[in-house]
Amino acid sequence: MSSYRLIIAITAVMLGAGIAGCGSGAGKKDKVRESGAAVIPRETTYLKIGHSVTGDTVYADTTSLRLLTQDGVHVYGSYLWRPPGKDGKTGAISGIREKDTVRGTFSYSQEGGRYTDSVKLVVSETAVVITQISPEGYPIVDTLVASE
Repeated sequence: MSSYRLIIAITAVMLGAGIAGCGSGAGKKDKVRESGAAVIPRETTYLKIGHSVTGDTVYADTTSLRLLTQDGVHVYGSYLWRPPGKDGKTGAISGIREKDTVRGTFSYSQEGGRYTDSVKLVVSETAVVITQISPEGYPIVDTLVASE
């Protein structure tokens, strides 16, 4: 299986479990603490759904992020952005956590191409601010709310 298909398959499984599991086990997640940092779960899902109306049709713009960590330092996960009627982005995030900030890379597919951008995540217990830096240096910022 090509690495492209493998990443897509893993991302699909991770997102399916993360979105379907929202609300299950709330308050029972293991927490990881780093000196000076907020307590964060070993597994966290974030979600943002925006709606737009055109005529009689309501469109949903869905963004989801699933982060996992075993040691509180090395973070990995999946990130999905699915706008209505357009190609979105689907890929994997990996990085290193220092206090409440994760810096790493976002390897994704979009409109048939494969890309890798730098990414910075500022994590709190209720939200995450994602800043993706394109190879040209343009920042793309999004805020997602923690799913419980």
